[in-house]
Amino acid sequence: MEGVTGLDQGSSNRPDERVVHQLEAIEPWLLGAVFGIVGLTSILWLIPPLRVFAPSGWSAMVPDTTVGIGLATVGLALSAERRTPRQLRSSRLIAAVVLALGLEVLAERSLGSAQGLEAWFPARLADGLDLRSALQTGLLIAATGLCLLLIREYKTWRALLADGCALLLVGLVMVFGAANLYGASALAGPDVGKLSSPQALVCFSGLTFVIAARRARGGSALAALVNVGIGSQIVRKVLPILVLTPFVCFGAVAFFVDLPQASSADAFAIAAALESFLVLCLTVWMGQRINRMERELRDLSLIDELTGINNRRGFYLLAHQVVRDAERSGANLAVFFFDLDGLKRVNDTAGHEEGSRLIRDFAAALKENFRANDVIGRVGGDEFAVISSGAFGRCADVLARLERRVAERNRARPQAVALAFSAGCAERGPDSTANLEALIARADAMMYRNKQAKRAESPQSTTKAGADAGA
Repeated sequence: MEGVTGLDQGSSNRPDERVVHQLEAIEPWLLGAVFGIVGLTSILWLIPPLRVFAPSGWSAMVPDTTVGIGLATVGLALSAERRTPRQLRSSRLIAAVVLALGLEVLAERSLGSAQGLEAWFPARLADGLDLRSALQTGLLIAATGLCLLLIREYKTWRALLADGCALLLVGLVMVFGAANLYGASALAGPDVGKLSSPQALVCFSGLTFVIAARRARGGSALAALVNVGIGSQIVRKVLPILVLTPFVCFGAVAFFVDLPQASSADAFAIAAALESFLVLCLTVWMGQRINRMERELRDLSLIDELTGINNRRGFYLLAHQVVRDAERSGANLAVFFFDLDGLKRVNDTAGHEEGSRLIRDFAAALKENFRANDVIGRVGGDEFAVISSGAFGRCADVLARLERRVAERNRARPQAVALAFSAGCAERGPDSTANLEALIARADAMMYRNKQAKRAESPQSTTKAGADAGA
């Protein structure tokens, strides 16, 4: 079932292999896109005449930023799974360089000097521009470098530190992305009122996604994003909506504030109503999703996987309810008990797959023979039980009809192993006090006598069914 994908694999803390494979497939494309942006930006710096062909703002990703993102991309590629020890050492070295570069940018902003990589470029590339990285960009570079240093740590306190750094990087990207989207230049720092370039934030977003996905796949605290459990499945569905909803609502505020006929109060009222509506829709969806998963999990615990009918637990649960309903309404009941003949011999001679096919065929015959409101269950390896509130006094007729169905099946498949069964039936009238367990015990005993009688006869004799019209 789709809603419970992977739950049969064991613990809900295990990664969902489908999600893991999807993340592994996305990662090279993201790193390639980031490296492509870095490469194009570098070309713009090295060949200034080409800047006229670049989109607006592309040349604003200054050399420090370009080098830092480029090195981080290479470091991430070298730290992936199935890398050699030499590649992993190179990745750690690159991570240290990225961290040092980010700290250098932060120190430069604090001291107001230009000692970074931009000083290495000829003056003609400056064109009167401020080539220093923004303060927020320095924070992003430093945080990315620290994440790269710890990205493969999954034990002791270093794993917690790595997860904390990854979450910090996610938070920084969200804050600075919002600052760029809404023009909050004050977040760039007290000394320089400029923001990180849009393409730089796009690159950091890609790197952050890869880092968080790596940490989640490795079984860290972020593993709840990729596990097979119900909570993880819901989180994966809800997270994008939760992240985007505030941006949509505040974007609506900014839009309505710019309208000449709208006031700030109108804008905030509309945004509040929009956010409430989105939360309502999300809550309804989550409720439906949880209910569907709960139903599917209940089905998994009550339904026999091989036959699709109730398993032992499911049969007894529903059968007890049928008995309680019959006691309230005074209805009659009939309990049937079945056992397949010679299943062990079939498993030993023809194989377990053939034995499983016989079990499935008999379950299908039971579903065809009984009504939809009768409770049918596989209560043992080759044992089946049915409880019916409409077969009182007709056990022999019901079993004879089932025998005909099985005989038709055997004639339609002459090359297949013949299906044979023994059966017993116990009935309970409205004045009887026999409970479910007693009825099943009587039907089982009658089935056993039927089986013993068949064994005393010729192996070629037809199936006989026993019936017990108990009080």
